Amino acid sequence: MTTLTLLAAALLWVALTLPLAAGVETLYFRDVFHLHFPYKAFGAAELEAARIPALNDTWALGQPFRGNPNTLSFYPGNLLYVVLPVWSAFNLHYALHWLGAGLAMMLLARTLLLGRPAAALAGLAYAGSGWMLSTLTFYNIVAVAAWWPVVMAGVVRRDRRGLVLAGLACGMALLAGEPVTAAIGLVPLVFVAVSEHGIGRGLARVGVAGTLGLVLSAPQWVATARIVGFSFRGAHGVLASQASYYSLEVRRLLELVVPFPFGIPGEPGPSGLGASGLLDHLPFYFSLHFGVVALLLALTAIRLRASLALLALAGMVLAWLGGVSGDALLDLGGGLVRFPEKLLFWVAMAVPLLAGQGLDSILRSGGTGVSRLALAGGGLAVAGTIVVVVGGGRSPIRQLAIEGRFPSPEVLEAQGTLWTLGLGAAALLLVASWWAIRSRRAEALVALQLVSARQLAPLWMTDEVAYYENLPWSAAVVRGEAAVHARLGYPPWKLQASPPPSPAGMPYGKVRLEAMEMAPAPGVLQGLQTPWHPISRACTTCSTTYSPCSWLRLRGRSVPAGWRCLAPTTWFRPTRWRAACWCRC
Repeated sequence: MTTLTLLAAALLWVALTLPLAAGVETLYFRDVFHLHFPYKAFGAAELEAARIPALNDTWALGQPFRGNPNTLSFYPGNLLYVVLPVWSAFNLHYALHWLGAGLAMMLLARTLLLGRPAAALAGLAYAGSGWMLSTLTFYNIVAVAAWWPVVMAGVVRRDRRGLVLAGLACGMALLAGEPVTAAIGLVPLVFVAVSEHGIGRGLARVGVAGTLGLVLSAPQWVATARIVGFSFRGAHGVLASQASYYSLEVRRLLELVVPFPFGIPGEPGPSGLGASGLLDHLPFYFSLHFGVVALLLALTAIRLRASLALLALAGMVLAWLGGVSGDALLDLGGGLVRFPEKLLFWVAMAVPLLAGQGLDSILRSGGTGVSRLALAGGGLAVAGTIVVVVGGGRSPIRQLAIEGRFPSPEVLEAQGTLWTLGLGAAALLLVASWWAIRSRRAEALVALQLVSARQLAPLWMTDEVAYYENLPWSAAVVRGEAAVHARLGYPPWKLQASPPPSPAGMPYGKVRLEAMEMAPAPGVLQGLQTPWHPISRACTTCSTTYSPCSWLRLRGRSVPAGWRCLAPTTWFRPTRWRAACWCRC
């Protein structure tokens, strides 16, 4: 049955990712469109001309390209752009690394001598976690997440082939260009190496694997070292508030049981994360959820793998402590490191392995205590569901509210539905787990883990590629012209009204509106340059990021000769100049 569950998981992956590979759909949320797609589309065009340029002079007054941690300039996966269209190659990067992450965690679990069902459950818990699905918005982090379990598996092995495997995987992870996540990954790597080989031999194997990785990834880190001193963060650092902005809030531990207790990220309606006001901002990783089946099994393995349990706890504590003092974080990271939530990488690595260990222990020695824990948890989830239903969702949401901010009745109802569905699903899964544990049906637990991942489906956010290839302004664009994104012309807090209900009423509405205003994604595909982008300030004489066109017009001056305007928007203040502008360079 484990084989059937893995086959079902593989078919689900194919069903989800086939439209991406075919270039019919695309991921879009957060950094996918706002950062990575413009870089990779530019890089694909340069690669076609057999170049890896040092500078992307088409975006934000010129940005480093070769060595930029966000561009993966030397990553072998760039060969996809040589043989496939941009949309297909771009999205296959995410899809293949998502699949690779699950397989890599299975390999690590097997290397740690866990049984086949336990390894399958660990792989599903890792690839199907809220943490992993959140990395599908980061082109570089998802690659590190896919390769790092292979690095750990190679170090755990006791032969030279293991070291070679670890070195190759480490090199690939470092070529992915996200040095902070890779550096954070050193801690679980040392944990498993020392646990399996002892301090001396374990550290030696880590050192050999790391050295091989550094040699293989030399083009990337050498190029990065050359530009870091000229970057804004390298020269000026960041503010303490920026460094600690993404830190773990203790209330988010509820996500271990209910996937979205504060609302769904990216959802614009009353069930959206921003509607309740319970969190101040979108988290760096959208959910801590691994599935209640994996959580139950992980809790039972704490005594068996105390080091992994301590690693997970340390990741959570430090992710929270990093937000207590941004100044301390700046001192420790030399002004280059920010976002304490990145330390949740430790949790993401530890919990699936703990869950696998818990399943293995049940098969070896029975699980009477575990079955009782599952039944008790199921009972609590049922009780919680009843409380939410009777209270109309108001009770838990009001308890979580801060500073007296209570959502509207419409939002309370929508959020209450999320709680009802989350707790109800937890109850059913835990009761089913109780039966599976009592019957010692490991395959059933693996299947239940796959079912539990269904709750995180809202994090799979895609849109139709056809929309971005047939925009009204596409036919009027001349390649090489420079666009000014219209959103730069108006501080967002000055907007008089909300965007129109369609397409902004859909999860992808915001990026569709931005595409209408000639945003870098997908404007770069039409040959547009974006010299003024939110990453830079077009006007140094005012305190906001006005575009040159709107800045001149607001001061009663005429637009310079050679500038043209297009794509008027209708939902800004009538007194504002309502157009996107670009000039011929």
